[in-house]
Amino acid sequence: MVNVLAIMIGFLLVPFLIRKLGKESYGLIALVESTILIFEIATVSVRTSLARYATFTLSQEKNEDFLDYLSTGKAVLFFSAAFVLCAGGALSWFFPSLFRVSPSLAGQSRWLALLIVTGFTISTSNIVFWSVLYAKQRFDLINFAVSFGTLTRALAIFLSFSFLPARHVSLLTYGLIYVLFTGVQNLMIFRFHRSVLPGLRISLRRFKVERVREILSFSAYTSLQRLGVVLSESLTNILINLFYGAGSNAIYSVSVKFPGMMRRIFTETSWSLTPTFTDLAARNDRERIERLFFIYTKVLTIVTAPLCLTLILFSKHLVVAWIGKDFLLSGDLAALYTAPLLLSIPLSACGGINMAFGKIKLPSQLGLAYALVTVSFGVLLARHFSMGLAGFAVSTMVCSLLYMAFFIPYYACRTASISLKKYLFHSILKPLTPSLAVFGALRLVLFYAPVSLEAPIWVWCGISAAAVCTAYGACFALALGKDEKKFAWETLQLTLAKTGLK
Repeated sequence: MVNVLAIMIGFLLVPFLIRKLGKESYGLIALVESTILIFEIATVSVRTSLARYATFTLSQEKNEDFLDYLSTGKAVLFFSAAFVLCAGGALSWFFPSLFRVSPSLAGQSRWLALLIVTGFTISTSNIVFWSVLYAKQRFDLINFAVSFGTLTRALAIFLSFSFLPARHVSLLTYGLIYVLFTGVQNLMIFRFHRSVLPGLRISLRRFKVERVREILSFSAYTSLQRLGVVLSESLTNILINLFYGAGSNAIYSVSVKFPGMMRRIFTETSWSLTPTFTDLAARNDRERIERLFFIYTKVLTIVTAPLCLTLILFSKHLVVAWIGKDFLLSGDLAALYTAPLLLSIPLSACGGINMAFGKIKLPSQLGLAYALVTVSFGVLLARHFSMGLAGFAVSTMVCSLLYMAFFIPYYACRTASISLKKYLFHSILKPLTPSLAVFGALRLVLFYAPVSLEAPIWVWCGISAAAVCTAYGACFALALGKDEKKFAWETLQLTLAKTGLK
């Protein structure tokens, strides 16, 4: 419940910040937060590797190895945090020179970048405690801490920017609030790990050089995967700033909010199954892996396809109702960025399969290649074909759909020795077809009788709600068998309990 509330508050925060700070300042916030993601290459890969080894050893009851990995990981993460702080500090000083920032915001942009780097450094040094909760599959606690931090930060911004004198409503104040509540969030994680494993002692005296090699060897490939994400997201944001300025960063940031919300709710929920897949892989229980893999993908397809199609059809109406007509272009872009989610969200469980079996080398390499192609194709469309921001969106849509359709399910099925044809038909095509039929018919109706952007919000909300309900009814009637419905309900309950959404 806290997680859903935090997402809702976050959406209310966007138009509030644009109104209080202005379009350019909001664009700088999006740019700084996106640029800092570059440092995740040096940290998230270690976090992923550490969490995988911790989960695997804990499942096999190898407690000494479990402690060795955590203790060694703690040392590696301190080094990573020091690197982030130094490199990020240098980046913050030269930020106005590296990007298109108006002279009046140059000083504030430096402070904002430095403060967000500081917050990221705090999180990096604390990753080992996140890994403990991950290994114990306490996603309810992880999501509670993340959501509580996001919620209280948003409330602090609402209150500060509403009641402080106008001169203090600035990027500096935003940065200070960011650091403060990042610290609160990480303090909660530290206390939670103590409650989950009260006798745990992570000591640098258990540092093992051979564990460093294992952690870094695994993280080398996950870093390639993360680099791909940074290139396709952060580099796009940076290029938009260099080509078009901070105002365009604001438009881009708004356009990816709705797809980002869908990914946060559903894709991050899928990550909660990775320890389960890892545990089953450690026990070599292939039958349960296949059953869970099939039904979870099918349920995600049924649940998310109507929502994604609604966003595609009514993205302009949503943006206009949310922020206003000044961001109408964001609505066009949002539809393009949402389209790949029809496949990427249901196939998100494939990443858990690859991680569980330790098969991440090829996905990481191809993920990096996919990102390079996406960005290059985006620049080509944006600059040489004069498509502007739409060029980046079209590139992302086309490249993502091709990557998802032809590689992701193939590799996961091969890794787990599962029939690809059976998986795609039963878990993707069969549950997706009813939704496509319902919304295809709705699109045909809207072609002849379009809903005006000035129409009352209840008109297009009512139409979309009727279409979603119709699609759900058709999917559950045609795509799920009796046993699957029961297993789907049990899986949903388990996932909600793990993620804290229940």
